[in-house]
Amino acid sequence: MVDNRHSQGLEIANQFADHILGAASHQALERGLTNTLIAQFNLTGSIDSALMGKVQAQRERAGKEAQVALGLADSISQEDWVSDSFLRQLSAFRADQAAANKARSAVDAMLSGTGAGIDSSRWIEVMTEYIRSGARLRLDAFLAQTPEEAAVQINRSIKHSIWLISKHAGLERAQLGRATSHRQPLSENELAVLSANRAIVDEHLSLLDEDIELLLYQMGEIDQQASDGVSTALQKVKTVFLGGYQQFREQIVAQRKTGEYPVTPQEWLKASTQAIDTVLDLNRAVSRLAASGLGFANRHSEAQLWLTSALLLMGLLLAVSGIAGVLSISRRIEHFESTFVSGIETKDLTLRLPAGTVDELGHMAEAYNQLSAQIETLVTQSMSAAVSVANAATKMGDVPNRPKTAFKYSSSKQERLLAILTRWWSVSGRWRRIQIRLPGWPIKPGNRRRKVWA
Repeated sequence: MVDNRHSQGLEIANQFADHILGAASHQALERGLTNTLIAQFNLTGSIDSALMGKVQAQRERAGKEAQVALGLADSISQEDWVSDSFLRQLSAFRADQAAANKARSAVDAMLSGTGAGIDSSRWIEVMTEYIRSGARLRLDAFLAQTPEEAAVQINRSIKHSIWLISKHAGLERAQLGRATSHRQPLSENELAVLSANRAIVDEHLSLLDEDIELLLYQMGEIDQQASDGVSTALQKVKTVFLGGYQQFREQIVAQRKTGEYPVTPQEWLKASTQAIDTVLDLNRAVSRLAASGLGFANRHSEAQLWLTSALLLMGLLLAVSGIAGVLSISRRIEHFESTFVSGIETKDLTLRLPAGTVDELGHMAEAYNQLSAQIETLVTQSMSAAVSVANAATKMGDVPNRPKTAFKYSSSKQERLLAILTRWWSVSGRWRRIQIRLPGWPIKPGNRRRKVWA
């Protein structure tokens, strides 16, 4: 799924492509009109003012379109999804634009008589490269975010170029095969068709070379063996298609007016077929690299899926264990409360809390147990003292009142101690700790709030 920001970026890329196409149309007209103007000036030494006005108009329109396109390109370059290929091509496009502006200045200098000018063929070469640079930048603006997806798009472009090369080279093979078989000259119409087919072949051979370079950059490290296969196949195309095949072709074209071709039909068909086969072999090598890259992407996606699943499972387990821990703590607190309240209501100082965990509740249970033990000891000692006093009083003859008073005193003291515990519980609640200091009762360091009972 494409996120909203990427969708907006693609909308900007679409606008950018429209302005690049608009600039290219005006640049192509400017290229042709300026070439005609240069030819007329070299032939007559004069300038056709009407033609010059058309050149200036096309140049101005092309400049406006290119300026808007570059502004949009700068916006695209700030996006985090933009491809490295687009950034490299944007830099190349600016350099080609500077070269085109320099060529325009040379044309103006020549026509005004203030400079040496520029050759017609050089002018065509510079402007053609400028237009092609814009076309490459337009395509790179729509490259996918990930290298694997970008490689798929490049692979599609490569296959389209290979199809056009093989198609028009095949048409050329048939046309020249017929000519060599009949030993007939080529008519002007046949020569025009031959030139058109060859122009398409040459154009897409150039694009093929650039696309394969970009493909190897995107996916070369995924499968080195497949990458080497693509490089080898491309080199074979350059050696065979642009080597022996091109030599045969030039020999035939050189004798197009006489029909005295230096090669037999069989030799021509063999050479041309071998040349076309090298292009098809390149297609198979590119397919292997693309398949390897997609396999790598699938494995990477599966690994990411497993990792995500493991993290989700771990999170679920942590959540379940956290809930279980909270329930366990809640049950322990309720048990503490019931034990504490029961001890106060029944005045049973022998009740103890379970203390075996190394946590806050365990520490609180230990503290309560120690406190209960000390209070129990204190009460026991008080009652023992009261009994001793009563016995002593009996021996002294004060039987009616002393024992009764002593027992009242001891009973009152026990009730006071239990009242202290009740008050401690009501003040502290379940969560606040207030320690009661009695003789021999240790106070742990770090506790800032202490309640000392006399």
